[in-house]
This record gives sequence, C-alpha cells and structure tokens, in this order.
Amino acid sequence: MKWALDNHPNSRITKQCTGVAVPAKSEINVAGGNPVIVNVMQQNRMRVRSVEIGRPDEFECAYGLVESDGADLPPVLVTAFRGTYPNGSRGNAHGHFISNSTVHGLAAFDPWCLILDFREMTYEWGNTLLSVFDNVNRFMDEKDDESEVPFPIVVVTSQKCETAFLSLVTRSGNSPPDWHFNDLDRAIEYAVKQAREWIDA
Repeated sequence: MKWALDNHPNSRITKQCTGVAVPAKSEINVAGGNPVIVNVMQQNRMRVRSVEIGRPDEFECAYGLVESDGADLPPVLVTAFRGTYPNGSRGNAHGHFISNSTVHGLAAFDPWCLILDFREMTYEWGNTLLSVFDNVNRFMDEKDDESEVPFPIVVVTSQKCETAFLSLVTRSGNSPPDWHFNDLDRAIEYAVKQAREWIDA
C-alpha cells in the first residue's frame, strides 16, 4: 500500500515521468534486502483551456438567402467574403475561416445549394482556399452512396480574384467550370436550378 511505502524509514522512491496517468515503475531499497519494483500510479491533473475560432483581421463573412416576390424558391445560401486573402501560406488562416464559416452556414440554414460570393475578396494565390470545397462535400454528402448527386456549389468572382481562382480550379487549356460566374443574378438562376435537381435526385 502506498501509505505504508511512504512511511517506511528506509524507502527511497524513484518515479519515471510518463506525462500521462499510467503506472510508473518505482524502485524501493528495503533494509537488509535487494531493491524491489512496485507500481505507483501517477496522477496528472486535467484542465480545460478556453479556445475560440478566430477571424482574420479585416476579413469578413456575411450570409444571405435567395428570395423572390411571389415565387416558391428552394433554399439557396449565399456566403459572401470581403477582404484581402494573403498569398501562399500566409493565407492559410483565411482559407480555414472561409471553410469554417461556410460549414457553419450550412448547419444553420440547411440550404439545397450554396453560392460562394468572392466578388469582394482580393485573391492572387493560395491552395488553402480549396479546403472549403472539401469540407462542404464532407459535411453535405453521403460518402457510402457513390450514386448520390453531389451537393451543388456555385462560385461568383470579380476582377479582384477571377483569374487567380480559375487558375486554381481549372486545368490549363480547359474552359471555366459551369458553376463559375462573374454575375450574381446569373449565379442565382443557375443555383436555383441545381438546388431543385439535387433535392429531386
């Protein structure tokens, strides 16, 4: 028993630090005999450190839902970003913020189609921007059903980011994807059609 070992006048306990609460071998010199090995349970105190999802400075996100007077439209979420996306790895935090904010919007508004509005985002290069597509697909699509129609994503850009974005998602010599637009109204028309096809699939 540990209390008896602690009170033994001839005991010397040597603990091996493991960093976790697991048995550690301890050596005890017993008077008149050879050292014996016993197990001593090390207790590490656990605690919770407060954390939060950060937002890059001078970089904003806004949500909107497509509406029309007198028309019954499927729910289409517009997630818009404003600010400068730094080049390369310096933009990693911005890419993750875009991804996290978009998935948050999907969970909150449960749309049938998503429009990523990058018109007010200045972007030149940085691969982390692609993480938004991976995370949306992971969140919205059933991975065990290969026949499932992928959740529709539409992107709107402007001169601030169009060339760089298309170079990121389009192979050299290929035409821009059908889901890319530089006009929001046209993007909405396409998104409404894709939303209906997705829900009926």
